[in-house]
Amino acid sequence: MNDSARIIGILLAAGNSSRFGSNKLLYPFRDSCIVLQAAANLAAACEQMLVVCNDTQVEQRLKQANYTVVNCHQAAEGLSASIACGIRAAADADGWLIALGDMPCIQPASISQVLETIRQHQGIVAPMYKNQRGHPVGFSQAYARRLLALSGDRGAGQLISQRQEDFIGIAVTDSGVIMDIDQPEDLAQL
Repeated sequence: MNDSARIIGILLAAGNSSRFGSNKLLYPFRDSCIVLQAAANLAAACEQMLVVCNDTQVEQRLKQANYTVVNCHQAAEGLSASIACGIRAAADADGWLIALGDMPCIQPASISQVLETIRQHQGIVAPMYKNQRGHPVGFSQAYARRLLALSGDRGAGQLISQRQEDFIGIAVTDSGVIMDIDQPEDLAQL
């Protein structure tokens, strides 16, 4: 790819928040809520993005903030269904940055680093914080078929493990790339 490659951000926000006890994506965060902060961070780095969701209230909040929303009717099948939904909605892209709606602390500069690296690399790119792989994860168009074939709730982790030779990890000092919110106790780390 090159500097003009069209990379689309895909924010996954179709989970059911089962471990949180309520809809964590709408939980207050800074001046907004968790999902809107995650969307704002991704939008600050990507020229184009969309949000995959499956909740009327989340969808409404995102649309009020002028984000493009794609409804994932198969969200109950797991994270992989949301990834496939986003890839199908942005199939003509040169690549994608897949981010999670429950990770509101990722700095836009970290997202930009992943974006610029995936523009130059025909593989998989992710930020690394203290040797731990974080988000968002960038995939070139070469991975479209494999991303669409994922199943279950593990997301693209298995694909990354299988294709280590195509993986580039970018060292960042941003702990936000590994801070997701699954349970109310996780809010204490923010």
